[in-house]
Amino acid sequence: MLAMTQAPSIKTEYQVTVNYPVWQRVEKIAEQFNLSVSELLEHLAKGELKVVAVSTNSETLSDREIANYFIWLASQFDVEINAYKLQKLVYYAQAWHLAIYGTPLFNADFQAWVHGPVIPDLLASARNFLKKSGNFWKKLQMPIWSMMMKLWNE
Repeated sequence: MLAMTQAPSIKTEYQVTVNYPVWQRVEKIAEQFNLSVSELLEHLAKGELKVVAVSTNSETLSDREIANYFIWLASQFDVEINAYKLQKLVYYAQAWHLAIYGTPLFNADFQAWVHGPVIPDLLASARNFLKKSGNFWKKLQMPIWSMMMKLWNE
């Protein structure tokens, strides 16, 4: 007589490692469905919930990258720029991005100072850089708004 024995069941476990911001986002999604994370994952595994990717511009710029762009732009137009003008341009770029797209262009907080909005560490870096660059730019040839409008219209 031939005896059949059941093969021992093999349980395979997988581990997925995610960084903390991703985990926080998963927790928020689960919370929206009034589920725990494990319950959310179970529903996904059963096909009861579907994950749909939405393309977004996930590349976040820094306030320094925006400032560097304005410094470069000023040099292209032979426009003199100082640390406070730079702060205002960065502020306006953030404001316009928020107004048009509903999301911040970069993650930095402005402070209200006497001469306008300021990101303190960016101001310190800009002062240092602009001081070291000396007379790199000629005197102001056109108001900064004219320069921005000229670029906008191109």
